[in-house]
Amino acid sequence: MSSVADVPTIDISPLSIPHQSTSPSTEENKRQKSVVAAAIVAAAQKTGFFRISGHGISTEIMNQLDEQTYRFFECDDSTVKTQLGRQPWFPTSPLSYRGYFPSSVNGKEGFDMSNPNFTEESRLSESHLHEVTPFPTESQLPGFKQFMKEYYLLMFDVLSALMRGVALGLKLPENYFVDRFVFDEALATLRLNYYPSSDTADMSPVEIGEDGVPLQCETHTDGSVMTILYAPKRGLQIFDNEWLDVPSEPHTFVINTGRCLQRWTNDVLKAAKHRVRFVDERRISIPFFFEPQFGTKVACPEQLLTQGEQPKYPPILYGDYIVESNKTFKEYSASSSTKTNGE
Repeated sequence: MSSVADVPTIDISPLSIPHQSTSPSTEENKRQKSVVAAAIVAAAQKTGFFRISGHGISTEIMNQLDEQTYRFFECDDSTVKTQLGRQPWFPTSPLSYRGYFPSSVNGKEGFDMSNPNFTEESRLSESHLHEVTPFPTESQLPGFKQFMKEYYLLMFDVLSALMRGVALGLKLPENYFVDRFVFDEALATLRLNYYPSSDTADMSPVEIGEDGVPLQCETHTDGSVMTILYAPKRGLQIFDNEWLDVPSEPHTFVINTGRCLQRWTNDVLKAAKHRVRFVDERRISIPFFFEPQFGTKVACPEQLLTQGEQPKYPPILYGDYIVESNKTFKEYSASSSTKTNGE
């Protein structure tokens, strides 16, 4: 039996979140921001994991998220999903980066969504990173497309606030990171994951951990800058000298740092190592991977270097970075020897 992780819960309400009403900036507000920022950075330096409160996402929205996600994966008409399938699992599909992938990939079904501002008419490039999300039609799943677009925007707002906290906690200008996340061009990904139970599908572990524990999602670190995860049921584990269970609670969010943020901060912050235990239970998990635009330069800020210290990593454009990072994940590769990304 695994021990339970001591994952701190951080009230982020002092940070400015656009969908929340906030009080004018005062000395007290600045002090509160400083406290929150320090807590975020401390958690990111220890395990890379923490939970948040004060995010402004209502219980009503979370209930809708549950409902809409189950509606999509458990729709009576299976073509609703398969018509949105992507290569290589659906060879005739024009899609290669966004859309649906089946449970044969890694034990869970998934649906990846891109920036809702991306359209075929205004596509920024031919790169697969700018692929437009295929959605079910309104007659197939009424309200699904609109809800997911709105939820995407809410997640972008929350993570923007968190990144302001990261900047303050590192003694950088508050908008150091968020100024490099131009929403209209951001590559952030919203993913819906669905784990069916063995009553309805042929379920088996995708891997046996080094400690003999059956897994539904292999040990990995996320490639993105930061991830916000909604996972209302058990299974998630983090590594802190040993594997520890992350407590699951309805309507809460877990945050973890990714490899890009570790690189960006010259290893000052650490990417969170995690996995998911095999649990024979119907459930969902919904990560939002926070990513800037293709042309954002990922390079260590000079303020984080001591005198005479050199960056550990050369500067790289985020688009080039994430293309290489994604090669290690099954969802973006036909190779069965690669890892999965996201819970």
